[in-house]
Amino acid sequence: MSTYSDNRSEFLAPLKLQVSRDEENYVIEIFGASVIANSIAYVSELLDPISIFLGLTRNNLMEQSLRYILLGEGETGLMVYKTLLTYWEWTPEDDVRPLIFLMSD
Repeated sequence: MSTYSDNRSEFLAPLKLQVSRDEENYVIEIFGASVIANSIAYVSELLDPISIFLGLTRNNLMEQSLRYILLGEGETGLMVYKTLLTYWEWTPEDDVRPLIFLMSD
């Protein structure tokens, strides 16, 4: 497990990736980014995967809103999805797009 300083005011910090593989899949974890959702969307476009599995919290909307206002944290899975949809609106439709699975525990 990688350790890093969680400093949200550092916008020029390099991304730290941890790649692991199980029997059939690769798992990529991103650390050290000030905007995690945009970083995940960017890396997914670079790698051009077949599918992306995004974890969701089971927090209610009010709790998520408070965490965003107070801590700058939010529902990363939904933000990645929205970021990719916005990007895909600007790209040609013949571009290969991954299947996106939004999952929770």
